[in-house]
Parts: sequence; C-alpha cells; structure tokens
Amino acid sequence: MRDIWQNLFHFPPEIAEALTILTTYQGMLPQGAPTSSYLANLVLWRQEPELVTNLAARGIRYSRYVDDITLSSKRFLNNHLKADAVRQVRRLCNGNGFRMKGRKERIETSGKPMRVNNLQVNRGVTLPKKERARIRAAVRACEVYPTESRDSSEYQKLLNSTLGRVSRLRQLHPKEGADLMRRLTIIMEASRSK
Repeated sequence: MRDIWQNLFHFPPEIAEALTILTTYQGMLPQGAPTSSYLANLVLWRQEPELVTNLAARGIRYSRYVDDITLSSKRFLNNHLKADAVRQVRRLCNGNGFRMKGRKERIETSGKPMRVNNLQVNRGVTLPKKERARIRAAVRACEVYPTESRDSSEYQKLLNSTLGRVSRLRQLHPKEGADLMRRLTIIMEASRSK
C-alpha cells in the first residue's frame, strides 16, 4: 500500500507510511473496511494499463473490480488467443504476488448465460434465477424465524444480510425487490412494536 500512497498519489514518505498503517491490518487490506475496495482497485496501477492496451489491440476488453477480472470480446476468439490472454493476466497477477484460482476461471459464450461478478450479462444485467431464489428463501427464513428469538445476534445478522441482498436485487429487478422489501419492512415493524 505504501507504493500507492507514495508513488501514485505522491505523498511524502512519512505520510505514505502513516496512511499505510491506517489502511492496513497486519500488512493486508481489512475486508469490509471502507477504504479496502478502493485501494484494492489501485494495487496493479503500474502494470495494468499496459496489459489493457495490449489486450485491446487484439479486440479483448479487460475489466477488473477488486479481485474479479473479466476479459470480453465482441468477436470470436480462437483457443490460442483465449489462452494467451489468460496467460498475460496470470503473469500480471503472479508478478504482483497474487495467484489466480484455476477453479474460478471460466470461459463463457453468448449462447449460454454469461456472468460477471455474479451478475448475468447476456441481455442486459440481471441476477441469475438461482440467486434470486436464494434471496426469496432468505426473506422467507426471516419471516418464519421464531418471534421470541428475533433479538438474537444470529437473527440480526440474517436480517441485515437479507436487507443488503434485497437492496441489490431491487436495483436490477425493481418490482421483485420492492415486493421482498415490503415483506421485510413488515417483519421489522412488527419487531419494533413489541
């Protein structure tokens, strides 16, 4: 992180060191901290622009959000071109101390559902049907949770997580999200009136 503060943002060394201490925990970005996703998006600032340019010259678009990297193209790519693009990304990651998880790598074509950051992107952006079903199930779990146990930290964690998931759903599927949010609101109002 010090490299980002000192060499990208040009803070003096003592300030870069202080900012590094303030934004890391045991030398790492703490998950969930407000600054972590912003800093994670900057971690490849030195080499990423060159990779983006090289891939673009071959008709491949590179995008990344934190640790999710997506390569896409509007034209057909042969297997050699696909493998070479993945090799370049792997080299970038390895050269910066990161490892790509082979089990998470996948190649998708427009004839089947294509996902980016767990969103389906073929014909507009949408949450996959399975994820929407899981969100509906989480709302139902909140509804059937025993009333006498709704003060527990376990239930509060379930409710807060479900609220976040429904909010995300509502951004992409307004009617379905509004219906589920209404159900959650009824639960929360009933809890407050006790």
